[in-house]
Amino acid sequence: MAVDHLHDGEAMNNGIRSLGRHGISGYRLGGNIGDDPDDPPPMTITAEGVPITLDASERGLGRFTPTRILRNAMGGLGGLAAWEMARDRMARGIENADLGPSRALRVLPEGVREWMANEYDETRLTADDLPGNVHDFAQMIAGQALAKAGPNANLNRDGRGTHIPYPTQQFAADHFDPTLMDRLAGRIVGTNRDVSSMNRDQRNEAMGFTDPSGWGATFGQGTMYEDAEGNIHLIDRYNFPNMTAGQVPGREWDTDTQFSDYARGLGPHDAEQYDQDIAAFWGEDKPWGKRATNVLRHHMSEFGSTEDDPTEGRSWDINLGPREELLAAYEAALNPQPSRRKGIAWLRDFFVRDGGEQVAERDAPPTEIDAAMQRIQALNAKVANSRRIVPMLEPTNVLPQER
Repeated sequence: MAVDHLHDGEAMNNGIRSLGRHGISGYRLGGNIGDDPDDPPPMTITAEGVPITLDASERGLGRFTPTRILRNAMGGLGGLAAWEMARDRMARGIENADLGPSRALRVLPEGVREWMANEYDETRLTADDLPGNVHDFAQMIAGQALAKAGPNANLNRDGRGTHIPYPTQQFAADHFDPTLMDRLAGRIVGTNRDVSSMNRDQRNEAMGFTDPSGWGATFGQGTMYEDAEGNIHLIDRYNFPNMTAGQVPGREWDTDTQFSDYARGLGPHDAEQYDQDIAAFWGEDKPWGKRATNVLRHHMSEFGSTEDDPTEGRSWDINLGPREELLAAYEAALNPQPSRRKGIAWLRDFFVRDGGEQVAERDAPPTEIDAAMQRIQALNAKVANSRRIVPMLEPTNVLPQER
């Protein structure tokens, strides 16, 4: 990534733009509040040949739009991945007129179809598009990268930004909270393979798909920048490399990292070779979920957005919030404080604790007060026996007429 222009400066204390991160929903939802002329202009960076202006707000009320609510109902990261893949395939289907009803668009000039697809791709993915557990995990990943960079590090690094690598599987297991749909998808596509045979050190080295929490490890790669207000932006482009080069059964020798001529827009779709590749993946002696995953990867390598074409794919500008808040949340996650339990669990702990304290008190050495009380009780018992009356300091259930 390169930066077209960077605007260094301290965060504005009273700028209109800064209200977005303090919960002023009018700004987040695109109200008619104008920009403060004293605010520095937003930073613009270039990712894979595409300029991205870092002006996205933090996660706010915009996440409650019908489309986002529907997508989040599909699950956490699994649902987001499926949605983005379908969206990307639709964009390329419009451009190439090769997907279902979009074939009717072949009557339009190629330039018109490409313009339509580019307009579809113009909508950026922001923090409001992330399900809650994915957003929290993204903050943990950024917090880890910030901690490694140091408290006073220049994250923009003369326009290169700071790389956020894939998290290890152990980090994902510790900090990503998969939804039920995530776990179901992980079981179907086989992301839970091999974990049972790994120890913690091996999981710390492992990347990518290995268990249901491995859905988290598919999200973390990107580059982060710090804007003039001190907010951290995770930047990436959603597209596909040749994901199955050297992996097609029977064609393992073909490790060419370039796309097919059709994927690069240089020739027609080789349907015969494509069908052979798909059949080879389906015929592998592997779990159904793994075979289906490879088929999808190969399909998107042929029909999805390519990382070599800056006119394809969708930009991500995820505003994760101020640097100090991310670091604080990361430190808190590494050093969790004991939380107060509620309800029945709290009552049980209370009585167990109370009983334990009583036992401890009985076993403790007697104090001067304890010794004095014991002498008083002994004296009281001696007087009671001598007079053959009920001790005044002792409770009794004996009625007067029965004495």
